[in-house]
Parts: sequence; C-alpha cells; structure tokens
Amino acid sequence: MSRPYRFLAVHLLVVLATCVLIGFLGYNWLRLDREARARRGKESAEAEAVRIRARLRERLAQMTGELSRSWEGRWAGRLPYAPPLPAPDSVQAAYLFEASGRLLYPDYDAAYRRALISYQSAVGRPLWQREMDRAEVMEARGSHQGARGALLHLMSLASTPTLRAALLLRLGRVALAARQYGAAEAHAWQILECCPSERDEYGLSFALSAAVQLAAAWEAQGKLGTRFPQLATRLGGLIEAGAIGHPKDLQEIAALVAKPAVKPAASALLRQAEQAAGRIRQHMETARRLQKWMAGSELLRRGGAGLVLSTFWADSHPQVAAVQRTTERHVLAVLFLTERLALETEARNFEIALAPEGANQAAAGVRVPLLPHAPGIDLVLRARESDPATERRRQTLFGGALAAGVLLLLLVGYFAFRDVVRELRLASLRSSFVASVTHELKTPLTSIQLLAETVRRRRTRDPGAEDEMLGAILDESARLSRLLDNVLAFARIEKGAQEYHPAATNLGDAVDGAVERFGYLLERDGFRLSQESNGEPLHVYADPAGLAQALLNLLSNAVKYSGRSRKICLVVQRRGDEAEIRITDYGIGIPQSEQERIFESFYRAPEAAREAAGAGLGLALVRHFAEAHAGRVTLSSEPGKGSSFSLWLPLVQDHG
Repeated sequence: MSRPYRFLAVHLLVVLATCVLIGFLGYNWLRLDREARARRGKESAEAEAVRIRARLRERLAQMTGELSRSWEGRWAGRLPYAPPLPAPDSVQAAYLFEASGRLLYPDYDAAYRRALISYQSAVGRPLWQREMDRAEVMEARGSHQGARGALLHLMSLASTPTLRAALLLRLGRVALAARQYGAAEAHAWQILECCPSERDEYGLSFALSAAVQLAAAWEAQGKLGTRFPQLATRLGGLIEAGAIGHPKDLQEIAALVAKPAVKPAASALLRQAEQAAGRIRQHMETARRLQKWMAGSELLRRGGAGLVLSTFWADSHPQVAAVQRTTERHVLAVLFLTERLALETEARNFEIALAPEGANQAAAGVRVPLLPHAPGIDLVLRARESDPATERRRQTLFGGALAAGVLLLLLVGYFAFRDVVRELRLASLRSSFVASVTHELKTPLTSIQLLAETVRRRRTRDPGAEDEMLGAILDESARLSRLLDNVLAFARIEKGAQEYHPAATNLGDAVDGAVERFGYLLERDGFRLSQESNGEPLHVYADPAGLAQALLNLLSNAVKYSGRSRKICLVVQRRGDEAEIRITDYGIGIPQSEQERIFESFYRAPEAAREAAGAGLGLALVRHFAEAHAGRVTLSSEPGKGSSFSLWLPLVQDHG
C-alpha cells in the first residue's frame, strides 16, 4: 500500500474509533440513567395504582348513579326503536334488567314482538274478520264503492291504532284500484300521522306500506320525482324518532328508494335507515351477550344494593362492566369504553393507560390488574419527571454535546479525507493527462516527421503525391495546433483569463469552415459526413474562434468514438429563438450513468478511454463556450447505437 493510502487508512481508523467510543459511552450513560429512574418510579407506581383503582371505582359508581337517576321513569313509553337515553361519554352502552334477569330497556326484539302480538289480538275478533272478508270479496269483484263502504263501516270498530292503520291501508289500496289518487294519498298520510309504529301480522310497518302507496299514487300521476323529498323527510323523522328503523325494515326501504326518479333524497333516506338498523342490531347483539353473561356470572345475586364491577368479554375484547340494583325490581348494567376510562382519573407523577391483559408486555410502565377479582384489563402507569422541561433541557444538552463532538470529529475526518482524495485524484489526473497529451502530441509529430522526410528525400516523383503529402503535413500541423489550443484554452479558463470577442456570425459559414478544416481527417479515415440544413441563414452573436474550436472538438469526438461506423450527420436548424448544431455519430455510445460526467475536465468514460486516446478537455471546453454565450450543450446517447451532441446558441434578433 502506498504512503498516501496508508495515511488515509490510519486517519479514518482513528476518527471512526473515536466516534464509536463516544457513542458507546453516551449510550451506556443514558441506559443506566433510564434504569435508575425506572427503579425509583416502580415503587411509587405500585402505591399509586392502589389509589387510582379506588378513585376509578368511585368515578364509575358516580357515573352509574347519574345514569340511573337520569333514566328513572323516562324509558317507559318511548317509541320502540328510539335511540337509548343519553349517557356519559365514557359509557358505551347501558341496559335495564328486571331482578330476574329479563331485559327491559332497550329491548328492540321485544318491541318488535309486541307489535306483532298487538295486531294478532286486535284482528282476531269474529265480527272484524267477517267484515274484512266481505270487503275483500267486494274488492275482488271490482265493487270498489261497496268495499269502501264496508271498510268505513268498520271504522267505528277500530278501537286501537293497529286496527285503524289496517283499515286506512286497505282503504288506500281500494282508492288506488279505483284511481282515486287523492283519497289514496289522504289515507296514507293519516297512517303516517296517527300510527307510524304499528305493524301487521308479517311484521311489516304500516308506515312503510303507506309510503309505498304514496309513491304508487304519485308515480301514476307523474309527480313522484317532485313529491318524494317530502315523503323522505317524513320517513327520516320517523326513523330518528324511533317509530321505524328495525333491521327488518331495510328491505322495504330499499325497495321504496330503488326507483331512479327519487334520487338523491332516496340515498340519504337509505343511509339513515342503514345507520339506525346497524345501531339496533349492535344493541340487540350486545344485550343478548350481556344477558347471558349476567345469568352465568351470578352478578344479579351478588349485586345487592351496591355496585359490582367486573369484566365483560365481547369478541375477545375485555370491557369494564358495572352492575347496580336501582330498585327492588330493576338492575342497571353499564358497559364502559376502556380507552376513555383512563381520562376519568389522573396522577400527578404518572401517565395512566388501560390495556388488555398481556398486551404489549414489553411496553415501559408498571402493570397491575384494574379489577383484582376480575382480571382482563391492566392499569398501566408510566413514571414521568416532576419537571419535564428541565429533563428535556438536560437530555437535549447532553445529546447536543455528544452530537457536536461526533460531528466535529466527522468534519475533521471529512476534510482530511477530502484533501487526501483530492491529492490522489489530481495526481492520477495529472499522470493520465500528461500521458494522454504526450500521446496526442506524439502522433501528429510523428506523421509530420515521416511526411517531411519523404518529401525531403524526394522518394516520390509524382508531383501530385508530393502536394498531397504537403497537405497532410499542414493537416497534421492543424491537428497539433487544435490540441495545443485546447490545452491553452483550458489553462486560461482555470486562471479565469479566458476572453471571448463575440460578433455577429453566419452560422452556416462557420460550420462550413470547420468542416473544411476537418476534411483531411474525415477523408483519411473514410468517413462520410452528411450535412442537413433548411437553407435559412442563421446568425448568432458568438466568438468566431471559440465557435470554430467547439465545432472541431465535437467533430473530433464523433470521429474518435464512431467505432466501425463511418457515418457522421451534421444538422443546422432553427429551434424557436435558438439555433441547434447537432452532430451525430453511430458508434460506441455513452451509458446513462456517464452522460453527466463526460463534461467534466480530464474525465473520460471507461469505454471511451479504451476506444481512443484523449486528454478529456474537448467537451469541457464546448460546455464552457456554450454557457459563456448564453447557450447550452445537450446529449442524447445509447450504448452501441451512437451519440448525438447538440450545441444551442441564441439567434440574433431582427432588432439587433
């Protein structure tokens, strides 16, 4: 290993070892400090847990008592599917049971069954059945007036809302059959006003059946689209009040709103019905599980007059449940939201959380059962500093000092590493540059020497051949001059002494001159240069010598890296306010990863270095010339398919 590389390796090793040592010491200090604080807080956390459980029990008893008093006497007489009475935010659900364990409120299943029983008991009287059968026979015979008279005669016997709803629905059906749409609408609206919560023997809501009749009457009159929003508003009010909304009502509502003419009011109504059905379905499922759980856990017998707290499992998720006897006949069961119970109490030196038993055991904090006699939920206490701001400042100061030390070491190492790498790179570039330039100089010098020696010794007697050799000497001299011009131009650019003298230049003449100067190399190597132009004179404001040098460099690159191809295309054209000079070869091409770097000084892509010798200055000079004249250089290339370099220069405007 050379001396510079040994120095670099030792330096990097010292810097990295120091950074690792500082990081290791800082990490262990923080770890030991955390362990010490955790030990100090564990004992106080265990003592605090006892106080928190007692405080939480008091809070649960308080919320249960408030809920019992707010519900007292208010649950009876409510519409069958109305939302439950208001409860505190921490309460998920509450249910009122009889002392025997039978559910009283909210019991949506019982309300549904009561509606069926009410209808069956109301229509079971012989007189009622006989008159209804007679009205049905008349309706079947087409005697709508007779059927209407029989039904109106029965109205005096409709002593209950169920019978009244059944008669009004039948009257509306007869009116529809007789095309008396006004009467059908009136009967349907009467059902919606007088008895919206009644149901028939199949459990179908009379209110929804009346809504279907209204929709049929409006559709027959061509008024469904304009009148339906009024009906949707009315049905939405009934769902909100709890007169309808049972999950079994969803099918009827979906059929009602299926008509294309009733959107978007129908969509809102269906969405409201689905939400109500989902709420009722969830309450019924929870009520069934809670009723079974209470019967199996003997909480009713244990409750007495006090509060019993336990764990209720719903779908493998534990919840806190409170059971309290409110009267001699009634028992209130309350389910609490676990995630909100932690907000019902507080501790000055701890953060409180509730988590299922066994979950996240690796999390920091002291865990104790929330209900010692009914495990399932853990009370998690995490110690916190008495002065969080001071703790944050201390940790920030330590972390900042540690980071500053590591950063300082890294910066020192980086600058040293950069200097060494720069020296190594410059040494390598100098060596490569000297070798490349030497080779580039030697080739034309050798050619000039051989040609001059041949002419001097007059080895050829053909005057034409002698003139050709003299022309070759001049071309090789020009090639040598271009190489020296490139080196000198780069030296001036590096010193900041490069000067351009722009002047209005005919671009076509400049390109033709460059091609003529480069013609010898093209002919010698058998290249075919095709030139394309639209014939339009293009003028740019550029330094003529610099422009010629840039064009010669691009042509030289095309010749060097054409590989076996002997075709070069040169295009001069206007593109908006710019002129484009595009030189395309069909040689080795340039990989995408190298296309950005080839414009750097001294840099040569590996494929290009293997293909031909060079100093790595040509493209750097082209880009410097383009940028100095408010232009640019672009490249389009694909390995194996050639490269296309475009020199863009702003055109001289008509106004100068």
